Amino acid sequence: MSFLSSFALTLSACGGGDASASAPAISVVPAAATATPTPAPLQTPAPTPTPTAAASSASAASVAMATLPALDMRGNVLWNWSAPWLASEWGSVLGVVPWKFDHVTTAGTDVVLTMNQSGAAQLQAQGATPAYSQGLWEADVSIPTLRSGVDVAAFYLYSNDTKDEVDFEFFGTLGLFATLHSGGKSSDSIKVAEAADFNGRRARLGIKIDQSNGYIAMMIDGREVHRFQRATAPVFPASAMKPFFDLQPGTPAQDSWLGHWNGFSSQADQMQLIIHGYRYS
Repeated sequence: MSFLSSFALTLSACGGGDASASAPAISVVPAAATATPTPAPLQTPAPTPTPTAAASSASAASVAMATLPALDMRGNVLWNWSAPWLASEWGSVLGVVPWKFDHVTTAGTDVVLTMNQSGAAQLQAQGATPAYSQGLWEADVSIPTLRSGVDVAAFYLYSNDTKDEVDFEFFGTLGLFATLHSGGKSSDSIKVAEAADFNGRRARLGIKIDQSNGYIAMMIDGREVHRFQRATAPVFPASAMKPFFDLQPGTPAQDSWLGHWNGFSSQADQMQLIIHGYRYS
């Protein structure tokens, strides 16, 4: 979401929609049968998830897959909109702590998004990363230990022009949810995995969009865990979109679908979302 429509100061959650919106509708997925002036910041999606019930756990077994290329962070300089990837430096969608540019760092070839008392983190694909309306987007990420009240938008697609959005995000400790946003409306948020299956775990998240055949497939470790069909989904994004990653805490207004955020115990207390690789094909 993620969240994960627009706020004047942001470009996620992760999901589109109004951050003050009422609780989302959550649906359950049955277990799979088979396994320089400072420019004004771009707008970021505000999360409007739609929770409804509990769903099946994702398989812990990973499918053998080729390593994804590391992100090209060479152009990640504050306000450099022409870079392939850019860390955000403005208020976060939910507004508890701001997204801070220096909370996105590199460790070797990994990109680390850190949230602590002083700020949250968001990474956006920018000018040098093309937008597409269909294809396969994949991200290799390590999920932090999930906490109540925190929206971890581990991987999502977003169009700043149309606010179309496809989300993979963790609603606090409730689980991993998939949601579509388009035209100011949202699908139900489909629970595709339990939070406990992902605490501190590394996983490959994939979003496959086939406009010709009218479906969006949500994938974990190479396995499809849910498919949205244009014929039956209440909304179906058709715009060219770019990938995003972020994590941020919610306010009491989001307690019904995120759980309550109790803050960090100290400045040393933190959560980190690590991006090991990304690919569009």
